[in-house]
Amino acid sequence: MILGTVGFLLAFELPIDARALPTRVASAQTPEAAPVGQLSGRRFNAFLAVGTDNIVTAIVAQTEGGQGNSTGMPQVIASELGADWTKMRVQFTTERRSEFINPLLYKGLVLTAGSSSITGFYEPMRKAAAATREMFIAAAAHKWSVSSDECTVADSFVVHSPSGRRSPLGDLANAAMQERVRQIRD
Repeated sequence: MILGTVGFLLAFELPIDARALPTRVASAQTPEAAPVGQLSGRRFNAFLAVGTDNIVTAIVAQTEGGQGNSTGMPQVIASELGADWTKMRVQFTTERRSEFINPLLYKGLVLTAGSSSITGFYEPMRKAAAATREMFIAAAAHKWSVSSDECTVADSFVVHSPSGRRSPLGDLANAAMQERVRQIRD
């Protein structure tokens, strides 16, 4: 007991040299917030837009109340789309769209509550990002006259593995908007 008390008191009395403390390792940061009403890029669906500048914007109708919505929801989109995390942005919206009604909460309300945002919107966001990914793959396949089955998306590039061709999402954004999704590959 005495040792514990002495240790507690010393912790408040000993000077600490901040230079001796370990530095924090850089981690995945929350995407930069896009200004509300200034969505750059083409909006592919309720949940995301892709700009010709290669920036992918996650559109979130849930408020950030310390539950990680501004990080977790864009991560779902980035992962499924194949977007480079450093090129992600998040934009909160107050739109009243049916896609933004939380299926785990009250019907008919756009509502953030009960730590349900990420779990409630995981599947719709994942499907929206997957459909958008397929639109980009189709646009690149048409441009290169190759089979879409030979193309993938990684780090914000559509890649044709057999030839090594790559195109950033931003360069394909306008063409991808013209594509129709035929089948979503999981």
